[in-house]
Amino acid sequence: MMKKLLLYFTLLFVPMSILAQTFTQGDLTYTVTSGTNVAVKMKDVTISTAAIPASVTDSGTTYSVTSIGTNAFYGCTGLTSVTIPNSITNISNYAFFNCTGLTSVTIPNSVTNIGSGAFYFCTGLTSVTIPDSVTSIGEAAFINCKSLTSITLGNSIATIRSKTFQYCKFLNTIVIPNSVTSIESRAFEDCTGLTSLTIGNSVTSIENYAFNNCTKLASLTIPNSVANIGSFAFYFCYGLTSVVLGNSVTSIGDSAFASCDAITSVTTLSPTPVAINANVFNGVNITTIPLIVPAGKEPAYENTAVWTDFMSVTGATLGTPSFGKQEKVLVYPNPSTGIFNINNKENVTLEVFDISGKKVKSQKTTGEVSQVDLSGFTDGVYFLKTNKETTKLIKL
Repeated sequence: MMKKLLLYFTLLFVPMSILAQTFTQGDLTYTVTSGTNVAVKMKDVTISTAAIPASVTDSGTTYSVTSIGTNAFYGCTGLTSVTIPNSITNISNYAFFNCTGLTSVTIPNSVTNIGSGAFYFCTGLTSVTIPDSVTSIGEAAFINCKSLTSITLGNSIATIRSKTFQYCKFLNTIVIPNSVTSIESRAFEDCTGLTSLTIGNSVTSIENYAFNNCTKLASLTIPNSVANIGSFAFYFCYGLTSVVLGNSVTSIGDSAFASCDAITSVTTLSPTPVAINANVFNGVNITTIPLIVPAGKEPAYENTAVWTDFMSVTGATLGTPSFGKQEKVLVYPNPSTGIFNINNKENVTLEVFDISGKKVKSQKTTGEVSQVDLSGFTDGVYFLKTNKETTKLIKL
């Protein structure tokens, strides 16, 4: 009877022992995760370089290295260089936590997942490019990467998770790709060096504190896809001077723009005033700020709480302009950071108007292709008018 019980328990735990199989080669340890796939970890916390192989052979069996394991290089403060092969599909939770000596990392286009806290407190990391293969980035993945100045987000990410880039104080430019539908709470909180923000046109929700204390952000355009702006979303962005709210915004949370006391212009594209509390603009003297609304909707805003408190309510043609024959005028690139190329077969006068209807620039075409330079103008929406049509320009 005893022999049978021993045999039973031996057989019961055989699969578990196989899954837990580990072996070490050089500075790296490998754990079998399934079949001939393994996850890699460091053997010694003092490791300074790590060249992860795409495959490794042990006891006559060749394994594919497909994952950087949980806590794989946790606390390797002396790690300065890591090579990640194209076999890796998963960078697990806290894989490079507190690798303060790591200044750069190349994430191959085989990776589909970056776990929570994967690069938490990698304070020496200066730039990261996330390939299009990545579909998921966990919470706080790059939190406290204080030296990070550049981040390129791939076009397959659906959600920017909570605290993903929190405290990345030198991150200066953020482009949210069109694949993203949600920016979660505190995702970019305390990115105090942020000067340029482009939000993709699929984002529907910007959650609480998402851009709280982004003090150098000067202009903000909320795309028409956004329905919800959470509480304190842009709280204490005291460098903000211009705000454009898309036409689908239905909810603006408490103190969303509180303490943004440098705002001089607010434009809303929504034909129906959003019901908001006075604390949305708490600390902002809206009685000195003009409000631009869609033409014909002035009475609605003038009779809605809070909106009526703005210095003035002015109607303007804020929706998509009526285009003439599209082969006549071609504008590219659009959006642009300043220079717009105008391809026009006829000699015409080009006039540029801001969102309030004020003419800000006028010039003659100089040939089949002319340039309109808006580099010195505030980021936002402008309208280019010729004698035949109106074209919307987006200055980033």
